Amino acid sequence: GRGSYDVVFDTPADGKPGPFTFRFWIGDTAPPTIALRSRAVNRGTPLVVRVADGGSGVDPDSLVVRIDGSDRPSVSVGASASVGDGAPVGISAPVRVRTAGLRRGRHTLFVQISDYQESRNMENVARILPNTRTLRARFTVR
Repeated sequence: GRGSYDVVFDTPADGKPGPFTFRFWIGDTAPPTIALRSRAVNRGTPLVVRVADGGSGVDPDSLVVRIDGSDRPSVSVGASASVGDGAPVGISAPVRVRTAGLRRGRHTLFVQISDYQESRNMENVARILPNTRTLRARFTVR
């Protein structure tokens, strides 16, 4: 974004040049958004949840998905913006949750996602997650 930035390079005690990595803080204080696209799906059709973050980007490694209280490991996150090595997923991404093996009827979905800024917030205070969003919703498998 716009504004002034300071870049500081720390060198070893002997002052020799060497490899470095840029790390920077983005003033992102808003959690991602989560929206369930449809509250009813056909059996075997993935449930689609849209996650978005206009700040530091959605962190796919922070994703937690549960159906009826059980972890759902069969989840894929696809980016609709550019994705690079360790780069934020971008503005928005669809999360596809497999429904194979679920019985027909009503189920409870839990989704939790953080943005890349979360790991830099409140690092010395446990369980404060200002850049994490959760969704609890009911859906039906037809």
